[in-house]
Amino acid sequence: MPVKKTDLLIGDGSLLTDWSYDRSIDDAANVVKVVKNSKKDQGKSTSTATDSASEAKNTVLTSQSSVGGTTARWGRLQVVEKVSDDKMNAAAMKAKANQILAEKNKETRSLKITALGTLEIDVGDSFWLSVNSLADIGVGKRQVTVTKVTHKFDPKNWTMDLEVQV
Repeated sequence: MPVKKTDLLIGDGSLLTDWSYDRSIDDAANVVKVVKNSKKDQGKSTSTATDSASEAKNTVLTSQSSVGGTTARWGRLQVVEKVSDDKMNAAAMKAKANQILAEKNKETRSLKITALGTLEIDVGDSFWLSVNSLADIGVGKRQVTVTKVTHKFDPKNWTMDLEVQV
């Protein structure tokens, strides 16, 4: 939720001097495993392969894979979450796996904008962005929220670098 909604328009022919758009799956995951080392043998105990012989042999393992096309598009991107709560049951482990999957099963998108400076924009504020060349990725003309702003004051030129949520 934006702190302040402004009517400011940044875009083609209005304050915009440069932009860059990036998509990444570096922090993404489409398979999540939650592993609990148990001191006593519980229901679905299994032995897991580890690189250390000192690890406990009995573990309870819950896995959640993504439904949809991310595995087909990106391949298998797995993250393993170790929990130490012996009281965590299989349902809680599955819920934790689903929660982590919901957070990580998406690509991150970042849009960085360089524009002529104005004091109307601060972190958390929103403004109208209108860049025709970004229409094919669904950005085009829309209201965006600023996540980072850096003002650069130069004797001849005042600019600001903005990172916005898309």
